[in-house]
Amino acid sequence: MAIIFTHNYPGEINIQDGIMLLQPVAAGVNIVAGQLLCYNASKYLLPASDTAGLSRVIGIAVGNANNTNGSDGDVSVNIVVDCMMYVDCSGLSQANVDEIVYVSDEYTVVATSTNKIVAGLLQSVDVANNKALVKQIIES
Repeated sequence: MAIIFTHNYPGEINIQDGIMLLQPVAAGVNIVAGQLLCYNASKYLLPASDTAGLSRVIGIAVGNANNTNGSDGDVSVNIVVDCMMYVDCSGLSQANVDEIVYVSDEYTVVATSTNKIVAGLLQSVDVANNKALVKQIIES
């Protein structure tokens, strides 16, 4: 399983392991490398958010894809799945380790949220720097 570094980290995105897939992007969406990604109801990618109807986090973008003026699937983006994600966090502590964490936005995970969009399983947390290592959950 790869460790993937999202935005603002040394080395940017490390894809030595894991699985890279080319996936179609939702209409009207701009994806930036390092963003956590979810599927919408039609199974097109968009940046993760605490929005009803989105899937669990599918993976992390390893490239940019601008489909702001396109239809569903006009543009595709490379993503990495089956990975560990080093991401921003808010409100997490050591007590949250080995618990499911949820999406706050395309870069941040939290212990609870309104719509419970699963980011993964918290492996470790750096409370001082608001960073978390999250294991992606492959099964639904």
